[in-house]
Amino acid sequence: MRPIPFSLNTLSKWEIVSIYVIREKEGVLIMARDSGHGTGNSFRLFIYLGMLLLMPMSGIAENDTIPFVDCSTISVEADSETDCTIDLSDYPGVSSIRYEYVLSSTNTESVLSVIDTGAAHSCGILENGSAMCWGRDTYGQLGDGGEATNNIRPSAYVDVPNDVTISQIFTGPYRTCVILSNDGTNCWGFNENGQSGDESTNTYKSPTNPVNFPDGRVAKSIGMGHKHTCAILDNDQLACWGADLYGALGNGESTSEDEYAPVIISTPADRTTVKVEAGVSHTCILMDDGGIMCWGRDNVGQLGNGESNPTAYAPASDTILPEGRVATDLSVGNEHACAILDNGSAVCWGMNNYGQLGDNSTSNAKSPTFVHLPNGTKATKISSGSAHTCATIDNGSLYCWGHNKNSRLGIGTSGEVHTIPMFVSANQSIVEISASAEHTCVLSENGSISCWGRNNYGQLGLGHTGERNTPNQLDWNIAPFSSTYGPAPVEAWEDEQPLRGRATSGENNVWTVRLEVPETSELGTYDLEITLLKIGGVRSTLIIDEALQISEKTAADESDERTMMYMAIGGGVIVLLLLSLLFRKKDTESPARSEIKKHKPQEGPSQKF
Repeated sequence: MRPIPFSLNTLSKWEIVSIYVIREKEGVLIMARDSGHGTGNSFRLFIYLGMLLLMPMSGIAENDTIPFVDCSTISVEADSETDCTIDLSDYPGVSSIRYEYVLSSTNTESVLSVIDTGAAHSCGILENGSAMCWGRDTYGQLGDGGEATNNIRPSAYVDVPNDVTISQIFTGPYRTCVILSNDGTNCWGFNENGQSGDESTNTYKSPTNPVNFPDGRVAKSIGMGHKHTCAILDNDQLACWGADLYGALGNGESTSEDEYAPVIISTPADRTTVKVEAGVSHTCILMDDGGIMCWGRDNVGQLGNGESNPTAYAPASDTILPEGRVATDLSVGNEHACAILDNGSAVCWGMNNYGQLGDNSTSNAKSPTFVHLPNGTKATKISSGSAHTCATIDNGSLYCWGHNKNSRLGIGTSGEVHTIPMFVSANQSIVEISASAEHTCVLSENGSISCWGRNNYGQLGLGHTGERNTPNQLDWNIAPFSSTYGPAPVEAWEDEQPLRGRATSGENNVWTVRLEVPETSELGTYDLEITLLKIGGVRSTLIIDEALQISEKTAADESDERTMMYMAIGGGVIVLLLLSLLFRKKDTESPARSEIKKHKPQEGPSQKF
């Protein structure tokens, strides 16, 4: 829907009942009535109406209601364009906004990796699509391309070419991987077992050498283990490389030989892998049907299949989830794993010597056991570290449990063991978590990052090396990290997708959004995601459900017929009005002729005298 400018100055003696415009292609409808002040302008009104009728009218709504023009109730056809408004009167201080329409059926929280923590370093993607890493740099895992120097705060950029940005970032012990905007995947840092995936054991200090995926494939997501890496490819195949300790690669080989380039792993043909996670010597995948499969070492039940086989060299059996339940998320720690189920409950399995399973015990579990979350709550995110686990619940609160050595739980104390979830005080709603060996970092809804735990290499990014037992926020001015929905490069945002863009403020904090709907757009209902950017980098995200309905484009022949009909009607009206004007002019001249006729001598028979 888009208002079309139209001057009504010539209609001053008419009372306008209503004006509304519906624009799928073009269309205007004006309703007016004579106010009783005369009819001197009636002809002009009809002329304007005739001109309007000559416009293509395929966009006039068939119902007689006046639509409310905003960004929450739009219905358009494919291959059209429209404007709408976003009223942010209740959100003062907004400097700019980003908006994006996302299919309701696929509108789930981002699975992109925006932050991640390694053994003693951390990484995050910034607002402009660049990335920074901080902490230990013994093997060049910070990726700045310089000398291996520990950084105690985000101060060095990951060294990528100028023409690409970073879409996702992943960390493991002493190494880092990224997925780039050009679909390339690069790994660097520790590479003794071929972790870089480029068929070498060279140590790289920046993303210089791409991973050599088979057949020119590219990665969609990555799972980082202790000395091995796995990736989901663009054709949904699974590929793994690096150390094959205890069959962690899943290639079916029992020789434990390192793989210096990715090898394709055989997974069930009728199921699709949607997430991969890796630990010290085992790997797990989440399938599209909500099932989980694990392989590798199983000495403490980390495969979750209820058995006690020491090793599985390939994906073979499913993790035994609670009856009737399926998984929606997965996280793997050193020797345990956790999942969120479709009802919002959380389960964990494997090693539990420090209570990292959260089931109020320290007994290992060969199959998933329920985490004792607060009553009435649902888990939304979960992350497994070496001996602790953290999860967010549906109100944005954060809970951690397990070993609290080096204050890694963030609960204000240090050293003890907690076998049930403990509340972590955070100032912002948490949307992403990354639990590592001895420290933890979270991404808040406003884009800020907070970290706590061990900090001997500066892995908390706070500018010192002192341990912290509660979340401490990194300085936004130093590193403005990305939003909750992944990196948003300023230069590319408007061009990447037609159904998203940036907007500037209008009068009274009402924002105008220009929406262009390509003919190739997927039909269906879309939700609107609005990211509010405030001065100083503070942001929040609004989601409006079912804000847009895209329907099939009207057939061209039908549209043309309708247009021709309206043009014909409009032309007929104009002809009739012109004829009326002509007759009116003749009527104006007739009284004068009558006067002449009145004084003219009568003609008749001659009078005789």
